[in-house]
Amino acid sequence: MTPAWVGASSAVIVAAAGFAVFVTRILWQLHTRASDFFDDWAGAPSRPGVEARAGVMARLRRLEVIAADIQMETQPNDGTSMRDDIRKNATLLQEVKTEQAAVRGDLVTYRHDGE
Repeated sequence: MTPAWVGASSAVIVAAAGFAVFVTRILWQLHTRASDFFDDWAGAPSRPGVEARAGVMARLRRLEVIAADIQMETQPNDGTSMRDDIRKNATLLQEVKTEQAAVRGDLVTYRHDGE
């Protein structure tokens, strides 16, 4: 083997090793990200010092329950929903406005009679 051949082959070996390290590093980062994603998807059990985390499907189920509760509260149902309470309060507010207008009218009449 000539020195030029040794130098060229060692350069090729170093370049191939560098490329292998580069590819391995990129693959490791992809593996880490995919692992984190699947851990978040599936959830994680509790361990000392860390609370359990629900997976995506459990979180979506919880959101579905919350959405169903909100939908139930926005539908009238014989007086127990939030929508029924809002309608009742609107009616009571209208009654208060009517009474207030009557009191204002009486007050105007009283002021005119007092002069």
